[in-house]
Amino acid sequence: MNYRVRISSRAKNVRLMISRAGLEVVIPRGFDPDNVPSIVDRHRAWIDRHLKKRRDTSPLPPVDNALPDRIELAAVGKAWTIEYQDRSGDSVWIEEFAGSHVKVWGNLSNPATSRELLRKWLLRTAKKIFAPWLKALSAETGLDYARLQVRTQKSRWGSCSSSGTISLNAKLLFMPPELVRHVMIHELCHTVHPNHSHSFWALVARHDPDYRSLKRRLNEAGKAIPRWVTYR
Repeated sequence: MNYRVRISSRAKNVRLMISRAGLEVVIPRGFDPDNVPSIVDRHRAWIDRHLKKRRDTSPLPPVDNALPDRIELAAVGKAWTIEYQDRSGDSVWIEEFAGSHVKVWGNLSNPATSRELLRKWLLRTAKKIFAPWLKALSAETGLDYARLQVRTQKSRWGSCSSSGTISLNAKLLFMPPELVRHVMIHELCHTVHPNHSHSFWALVARHDPDYRSLKRRLNEAGKAIPRWVTYR
């Protein structure tokens, strides 16, 4: 059974909460999370009954509309576990530990705040990953650029300004590495040809011979982006 565990400084006992997003287990700080599976198992009949009632009265939204408990970035073949810790007060923070664990804590009463923090973490992570990657491709191809920007554009995977600034979409982190490379090569070629002329595509083909099939795959790649990234 799928469920999310949330640590709360205000909770005194373990609580099972059924919402449109599914089951959430709220545990007090200091409670051993290893005990959660047995608690869920003991209350399985109650949980199944209330989940069914919730499904019957209102359809569940797509799972990835909810706050994620795991973020997988196909571009680097790596996953991060996400922990939420509810605390009293007005502030919220996000911090990464050991390179594979992200904790969001503070006043988590508004899910939109947590999603915004996760998006900011995604931007920082993208910058750390894309900067050396683009630099290496620039050296490999001999195509220079001025600087890199990372954003979360709505409809473009990347762009290149007339001054040589390349902008990459942080959502590319959810794409396989060959598609990320394809976008980077495309934008690096724009530093020479700021158009889609025959000369531009010839340069792309020189450094990315399989660009046609990769371009077709990229047109469908948006389906891999979790809804929490774009949900407002």
